[in-house]
Amino acid sequence: GDLVNTAAVAGDPSFPDGTPIPGEPNVTDDDPAEVDEVNPSIVIEKTVYLGQDGGASCQGSEVVTGTTGDLITYCFRVRNNGDVTLSSVVITDPLLGISINVPNLAPNQISTQFANSTLTADLTNTAAVAGDPSFPDGTPIPDEPNVTDDDPAMVDEVNPSITIAKSVYLGQDGGASCPGDELVTGTMGDLITYCFIVTNTGDVTLSSVVI
Repeated sequence: GDLVNTAAVAGDPSFPDGTPIPGEPNVTDDDPAEVDEVNPSIVIEKTVYLGQDGGASCQGSEVVTGTTGDLITYCFRVRNNGDVTLSSVVITDPLLGISINVPNLAPNQISTQFANSTLTADLTNTAAVAGDPSFPDGTPIPDEPNVTDDDPAMVDEVNPSITIAKSVYLGQDGGASCPGDELVTGTMGDLITYCFIVTNTGDVTLSSVVI
């Protein structure tokens, strides 16, 4: 662990043969040395939102829903949650085909980056970040392995759809005989019932449905 410890030295003033000089007190000195156990760490939060505004709407959300061709923005929030500077910090996202270099991060410092994209299909992709534990001037600390983290975000491409099948039958029984037929034949004044079968043929809930 972290440690500051002090070494002390003492000696007796003596003649060349090692005999202490009478009345001379011994001499002393001390000096500390410090051990700093580093705890490097990094964390990334990846989110996404609909639209493109130069990253102004970051932070986004974990999941975004849209249709094919919608413009989207991915956000990458990187935080140095360790106790040493991190240099050579790089965000990678293979599915998006991006690699973003992040300036050196001091302890507790945050950097937010973004990337524009287009919604083309359902997608859960993961961004990763890596950085080198370093001295404050950015020089890597020898033998300290780099630190990494990753986080996913999801894009849900929706395909809304609805169908209606209308039919008709002779008589009125509270709709008990639905569905009817495409064509009914009768005479003036016959009672008839129309049937409407509505089906959600898409992959999302439909609200405010009106026939």
